[in-house]
Amino acid sequence: MKNNNEYPKINSLWMRDTKNNNHIIEGKLSKHEFAIIKEWHLFEKIHGVNTRIIADMNPQGRITNIIYAGRTDTAQMSKDMSAYLKKTFPPEKFQAVFSPKFTHREEPHTYRIVLYGEGYGAKIQKGGGKYRKDCAFILFDVWINKWWLNQENVKDIAEKLGIKSAPFIGIFSMSKAVQYIKSNPKSTVAQEDMVMEGIVAKTDPPPYYSATATL
Repeated sequence: MKNNNEYPKINSLWMRDTKNNNHIIEGKLSKHEFAIIKEWHLFEKIHGVNTRIIADMNPQGRITNIIYAGRTDTAQMSKDMSAYLKKTFPPEKFQAVFSPKFTHREEPHTYRIVLYGEGYGAKIQKGGGKYRKDCAFILFDVWINKWWLNQENVKDIAEKLGIKSAPFIGIFSMSKAVQYIKSNPKSTVAQEDMVMEGIVAKTDPPPYYSATATL
């Protein structure tokens, strides 16, 4: 099964000085479109590895194939993370959550469901053990047949799957978002005391622009 569902690139809010160790140039936006966005929906940025769970469901609501992948189709995944994903997201769990949503429709369709999230925890990234002593998957976006779900539905799916979704911080203007991350807020995901890795700022509802800020 060919994936073709790599997650769109998330730009840093500010441009970076490529001649000075990629330091941010505060005040110089990486995309002109960011200037017209008045409200940003902020989520905690998790320091881990981009992870996808890709499932195909037939018109009868049966999962016919499932893939556990990294950010790209060629990305390597640790044995621990691979084992965790297979155990936590078996085909029957997908069927229980998604089949009732679609099989009642008058015109049956096949569906491709993609969960986008972060694999995180011990041995995933440096300092990952502060999040948790094992590894896990935290959900931040869901794509179904070319449609991005809004964050309310993403959170609902995470709850039904028995996993966490990226913590919602609030709705901020750009200037308030920058002030917030400069205050060195503490992670709400980590089991140990640690400063938040950063934020992911999105527009909502989708389709949306998104940006990261780690100052």
